[in-house]
Amino acid sequence: MEETGGVGVDCIIDNGVRLFTSEEDKDLMEERSMKSVPHKHDLLSCLGFAGRWITRNPNLQLDPPDSQQLFLRGGSLSFLFPPAWVLMRAQHGRFQHILKDLLDHVENGDFKLNEIQSVPLDKASEFLTQEHLDSSKAVVVIP
Repeated sequence: MEETGGVGVDCIIDNGVRLFTSEEDKDLMEERSMKSVPHKHDLLSCLGFAGRWITRNPNLQLDPPDSQQLFLRGGSLSFLFPPAWVLMRAQHGRFQHILKDLLDHVENGDFKLNEIQSVPLDKASEFLTQEHLDSSKAVVVIP
């Protein structure tokens, strides 16, 4: 807040946040060396008007006073899901090239695929003999 002259920041992206402050949390912080992880109240108080808070914490719990503070600031909360970056539309062309290369390798015989044989549970003892285990086929027992 000092750096922005009391206005607050437009966007906060955290790499973890403390949800509660208690004696147990203090002990955990010392063990995990999480001294630099901010508390959620600290982040909310630094957020400016119409600011955005992006968190990696999948189980973030906002209490009613926290929600009210976010509402009064006109702020928003978003969750960062790292695989979502991979699934973006902009990345689809790259993955199409990767899949095309992979299928080309399969077609050329560069990869050796394992055969899988499904076996009912009552016949599993017959198939799990040494000669079946030595073969290259994988055996899946279905209950």
